[in-house]
Amino acid sequence: MIARGAGWRVVARSAALASALLLAPRAARAQRTECEPGEREVRSLDFTGNQRFRDADLALRVATTPSAFTRRTLRIVGAKRCLDSDALRLDVGRLRLFYRRHGYYAAHVDTTVSRLIDGGVRVAFRIQEGEPVVIDTLTIAGLDDQLAAIVDTAGLSLRPGIVFDVTLLQAAIDSMRSRLRNEGYPVADVVTNLGVVDTARRRVTVALAVRPGVRARIGRIVVDDTPLEGAPQRLGDRTIVALSGLHEGDLYREREVVDAQRALYQTDAFQHVDVGIGADSASADSLVTLLVAVRENYLRQVDTEIGWAVLDCFKVRAQLVDKSFLGEARRLELSGQLSKLGYGTPTRLGGGALCAPAIRADTFSARLNYFTSATLRLPTIFGRRAAPTLSL
Repeated sequence: MIARGAGWRVVARSAALASALLLAPRAARAQRTECEPGEREVRSLDFTGNQRFRDADLALRVATTPSAFTRRTLRIVGAKRCLDSDALRLDVGRLRLFYRRHGYYAAHVDTTVSRLIDGGVRVAFRIQEGEPVVIDTLTIAGLDDQLAAIVDTAGLSLRPGIVFDVTLLQAAIDSMRSRLRNEGYPVADVVTNLGVVDTARRRVTVALAVRPGVRARIGRIVVDDTPLEGAPQRLGDRTIVALSGLHEGDLYREREVVDAQRALYQTDAFQHVDVGIGADSASADSLVTLLVAVRENYLRQVDTEIGWAVLDCFKVRAQLVDKSFLGEARRLELSGQLSKLGYGTPTRLGGGALCAPAIRADTFSARLNYFTSATLRLPTIFGRRAAPTLSL
């Protein structure tokens, strides 16, 4: 028997349907935490015949779920879950789709519901996995020697003879696309075309076409800085670009764009950060414009704490943070802490009656304890992302 499809679009639609069905058990499980009168409690859930996937992996794909362990053992506490015949029928379809996505087109799934003495039921899924469909022919067009070294299909285990697992195939394609975009190809893409899926011979033909586009460098870095409402812009464009770690003329690398966005967030000087290719960059250009869009945050922050502890009695702590000390996003943190308040001299009150008796046996509690610190962190050094820190 030969099942003919309409290429990758058919697989994509099937994947979307499968995802919807595979996600459905979570919602069903959340709704079925109690039983209606007359319904049978699910005491156990078993899978038989499965070799490729563990029971725990399959259990995540179905809505039918046994009662909580404490309920099944103690019979008193814990969630009680009962059999839903409609959900059980859908579970069969979910498992078939799951196996199909992983290359097992001939997988057969059936169920058995056995009554127990206590009135509960044991649900078993009987699975005949069959032989998987394998990739008979794999062609990758659009690769020259330079691109082949970047993509490294051998390292992705992408070759004829592997199981036609849609999930793993898509992961390999995503890796190819990501590797190209991290080596100067900002619009690189990989187009997939599936041939005939021969379910009788368990073979399929896969054709990939790599479309790298033009290799590009960073031409301009444009900053769009939105200050706080009613306040002037407090961080200059030059400082923001320096914090990002991006440089004009560098080879475009997608991971460095992501790292730049993370670095800007980590300064805590911005409420929102978005770094990406500008709309005016054409796919055929060898120079791309990067847009750094930020929305500023408050640059000064004061935190205070007050508490009571057995060996500290009363203690207070305060911290002042200036996120742009003397400009250019230098971060200054001033911290101070006092403890043994109410017992340590010269703050002893009422003989230390407000403190725990155990504090009297601590020789370090006789005097007031204090701690102060100052930390200055520079945002960059020599234009790089390294952030040296000086502490006192």
